[in-house]
Amino acid sequence: MLDNGKIVVTKIAVDPVWWLPGVAARFNITENTLRQALFEQTNGMYPELLDRPELNVFLPPIGSCSVYVFGPIEFLSDSGKKLTVR
Repeated sequence: MLDNGKIVVTKIAVDPVWWLPGVAARFNITENTLRQALFEQTNGMYPELLDRPELNVFLPPIGSCSVYVFGPIEFLSDSGKKLTVR
C-alpha cells in the first residue's frame, strides 16, 4: 500500500500455448496425426493446422486465467521481498 492509501496491482493474463511437436511427442504420435485430430475436434475451426505445417504453436480455444500481483512487479524476482500473488 502506498502512503496515500492506494494499492499497486498488476494484472497478468495467462493464455495456453501448445508447441505442437512437443505435444505430439508426449502422446507418442506424429505431429501430422495431432494436427488432424485437433482440426477434426475443433470442427475445422483452425484450417491452418493442416495448411500451415511451418506453424509450430497452437493457441487452443481454452479459457485463460488471470494473475493479480499486489505490490511492485519487480519484487517477483527478489525472494527477499514480500509480495501477494493471486
